[in-house]
Amino acid sequence: MAIRFELPAQTYGYSVETSNDDALYTVQRTLSGTGAIQQIDFPPDVSARYVRVTITTVTNKNWACVWDFALSGI
Repeated sequence: MAIRFELPAQTYGYSVETSNDDALYTVQRTLSGTGAIQQIDFPPDVSARYVRVTITTVTNKNWACVWDFALSGI
Protein backbone atom coordinates (compact mmCIF):
# COMPACT_ATOMS: atom_id res chain seq x y z
CA MET A 1 0.00 0.00 0.00
CA ALA A 2 1.15 3.56 -0.63
CA ILE A 3 -0.29 6.77 0.80
CA ARG A 4 0.69 10.41 0.36
CA PHE A 5 -0.61 13.25 2.48
CA GLU A 6 -0.95 16.85 1.33
CA LEU A 7 1.71 18.74 3.28
CA PRO A 8 5.30 17.44 3.21
CA ALA A 9 6.31 19.47 6.28
CA GLN A 10 3.59 17.98 8.50
CA THR A 11 3.80 14.73 10.42
CA TYR A 12 0.73 12.49 10.31
CA GLY A 13 -0.10 9.65 12.68
CA TYR A 14 -2.43 7.01 11.26
CA SER A 15 -3.57 3.43 11.51
CA VAL A 16 -4.30 1.00 8.69
CA GLU A 17 -7.04 -1.55 9.29
CA THR A 18 -8.45 -4.38 7.20
CA SER A 19 -11.76 -6.22 7.13
CA ASN A 20 -13.46 -8.98 5.19
CA ASP A 21 -17.03 -7.83 6.00
CA ASP A 22 -16.85 -4.02 6.60
CA ALA A 23 -18.03 -4.61 10.17
CA LEU A 24 -15.08 -6.00 12.12
CA TYR A 25 -11.71 -4.33 11.41
CA THR A 26 -8.25 -5.45 12.47
CA VAL A 27 -5.43 -2.96 12.92
CA GLN A 28 -2.55 -4.06 10.69
CA ARG A 29 -0.20 -1.14 11.25
CA THR A 30 0.02 2.01 13.38
CA LEU A 31 2.34 4.51 11.72
CA SER A 32 3.51 8.07 11.40
CA GLY A 33 5.04 9.82 8.43
CA THR A 34 5.32 13.04 6.49
CA GLY A 35 3.64 14.19 3.31
CA ALA A 36 6.11 12.15 1.27
CA ILE A 37 4.84 8.88 -0.18
CA GLN A 38 4.65 6.27 2.58
CA GLN A 39 5.10 2.63 1.50
CA ILE A 40 3.32 0.23 3.86
CA ASP A 41 3.75 -3.53 3.80
CA PHE A 42 1.11 -5.82 5.24
CA PRO A 43 1.97 -9.07 6.98
CA PRO A 44 2.13 -11.90 4.39
CA ASP A 45 -0.98 -13.70 5.69
CA VAL A 46 -3.35 -10.70 5.39
CA SER A 47 -6.31 -11.09 3.07
CA ALA A 48 -9.03 -8.44 3.07
CA ARG A 49 -11.84 -6.93 1.08
CA TYR A 50 -11.83 -3.53 2.83
CA VAL A 51 -9.01 -1.25 3.95
CA ARG A 52 -9.53 1.72 6.27
CA VAL A 53 -7.02 4.47 7.08
CA THR A 54 -7.71 6.45 10.24
CA ILE A 55 -5.78 9.67 10.82
CA THR A 56 -4.93 9.90 14.53
CA THR A 57 -2.65 12.96 14.77
CA VAL A 58 -1.51 15.89 12.64
CA THR A 59 1.22 18.28 13.75
CA ASN A 60 0.49 22.01 13.55
CA LYS A 61 -2.88 21.56 11.81
CA ASN A 62 -6.38 20.46 12.73
CA TRP A 63 -7.00 18.49 9.53
CA ALA A 64 -5.35 16.03 7.17
CA CYS A 65 -5.73 15.58 3.45
CA VAL A 66 -4.80 12.40 1.57
CA TRP A 67 -3.58 13.20 -1.93
CA ASP A 68 -2.84 9.70 -3.20
CA PHE A 69 -3.71 6.20 -2.06
CA ALA A 70 -2.81 2.98 -3.85
CA LEU A 71 -3.42 -0.59 -2.82
CA SER A 72 -2.59 -3.88 -4.48
CA GLY A 73 -2.10 -7.50 -3.67
CA ILE A 74 -4.15 -8.17 -0.55
